[in-house]
Amino acid sequence: MIGRSALHRWLTLVLVSGMPMTTGIDREMVLSALERGRFCELLAVNSGRAGAAPSLFLTGVLSTFDASSGFR
Repeated sequence: MIGRSALHRWLTLVLVSGMPMTTGIDREMVLSALERGRFCELLAVNSGRAGAAPSLFLTGVLSTFDASSGFR
């Protein structure tokens, strides 16, 4: 009913928000991951590649997973 890309984005947000955030640094890393995801998504839309927006959102979100202790 909501579409595959909307469901994909929603599930990614649920996954990221469910990560353990024991310190302020972990919280900031989650916010940074979400900001990067949105930035990549907007870049895709503004460059005329709206079809790639969901994949680029996920790429942006996953780009910080190796830097935070909460994601290990």
